Amino acid sequence: MGSGSRWDAGVLFLTRTVRMLAYGSTGVVLALFLSAVGLSDREIGALLTLTLLGDSAISLWVTRHADGLGRRACLAASCLLMVLAGAVYGTVQHPSFALLLVAATVGVLSPSGNEVGPFMALEQAVLSELVPATARTHVFAWYNLVGYAMTAIGALAAGHALTWAQAAYGITAVQGYRYVFLQYAASGAVLLLMFLLLTNKVERNKQPAPAIIPAPTTRSDEEEGLRAPLLSQPAGEGITAAATADSAPAAAAPEPPAAPAAPAAAPPQPAQPAQPDRHHDGQHRRGFLGLTPATRSLVLRMSALFSLDSLAGGLVTGTLLVYYFQTKYGVSTAYLGGLLFGANMLAAVSALASGFVAARLGLINTMVFTHLPSNVLMLLVPLMPSLEWATVMVFARYSISQMDVAPRSAYVAGVVPADERSAAMGVINIAKSLGAAFGPLITGWLAQQGLFAWAFYLCGGGKIVYDCLLYYFFSHIHPQH
Repeated sequence: MGSGSRWDAGVLFLTRTVRMLAYGSTGVVLALFLSAVGLSDREIGALLTLTLLGDSAISLWVTRHADGLGRRACLAASCLLMVLAGAVYGTVQHPSFALLLVAATVGVLSPSGNEVGPFMALEQAVLSELVPATARTHVFAWYNLVGYAMTAIGALAAGHALTWAQAAYGITAVQGYRYVFLQYAASGAVLLLMFLLLTNKVERNKQPAPAIIPAPTTRSDEEEGLRAPLLSQPAGEGITAAATADSAPAAAAPEPPAAPAAPAAAPPQPAQPAQPDRHHDGQHRRGFLGLTPATRSLVLRMSALFSLDSLAGGLVTGTLLVYYFQTKYGVSTAYLGGLLFGANMLAAVSALASGFVAARLGLINTMVFTHLPSNVLMLLVPLMPSLEWATVMVFARYSISQMDVAPRSAYVAGVVPADERSAAMGVINIAKSLGAAFGPLITGWLAQQGLFAWAFYLCGGGKIVYDCLLYYFFSHIHPQH
């Protein structure tokens, strides 16, 4: 990785840090704030669902056009929308349902406390091009570790700060919630400045590279490469070596006459233009998703499964989890912040360990066999007899539930060609957002009926079905890019 690539990767890790701190803090208070300003459980679920649907539509457009408009420009525009949403939630005293919905949608507020909007899709597309293929899973593992750790710290800080401020200064709960949204707006402004520090290397180079690299070097084995160090030797050195090896026979030829060489060089010449022609034909066949037919088929199948996983996960998001604990056990915001802190810190450790597990089990096996036990634990949370045991189940679940995230990102990057990654990751992340969008709506209705516990049962059961289908359909498809 060159110095410019290291700089851009470092900036993206810093933006992930700031953004997830903001999402972690708002994840603790979003549902509580909506309830405090007068929304019913059903209205809260509807607003969270409509917010995710709106986020998906915005993200689809942004990721579809990011390579043309410029990735930095799209990221910067998203930051301005964050500032707008934080300002509305933090300053408007008597907001209507419509205003809250519009602000949350355009400002990519996270109903789950986790990543939403176009940020992650664009950042992952950039990172997959900045680092060698052999290091992708490890880099994505660290990327996710940063996200979970910062979400945890943001949740803990917001929960304890609100409890302290209410005791020390006598502010109301709603006033405290508004301060959290104002810091969300400030975080958007900081992110804007940070994204402007990225270099031109984050933009997609649309000029085709010369096709002089030998064909055998075009395949890469992602799962085998997991055993390599994180900062492995750049791929360009391998290409240089290959070019040197190709040029060696020509240099060693003792006879200067070029007559025999001319006929030998002639046969490959007519075959050379065939490759670009097929490439351009594929480019012309791309539909509104910006994907060639073969890639589109693969991406749509993955999107369908990932949306099922997200639908199940959307039933018990971080925001809804703390809302469940608050309504059932009546705990303070400090306890809720500590709950999300512990859960996300355990998720961070498991995300880091996922790279090493994937090196031994493979990407798909890691995604499936670490995910299944965590979903069984999800089923057990509402069955626990006390607050303490319910908390233990949540912590146990989060200690392994996120080990599939980094391998999944690496797997998608490995099965999709580089020039289609922005569009492919955008489609997949949007499918996940669409799936997750309907979870809060269902949970809001269940809570209104006094059946909040069923959200946990449906969440765990749906994710178990997803794991089985993922293994059946994709265990035989291996990364090639």
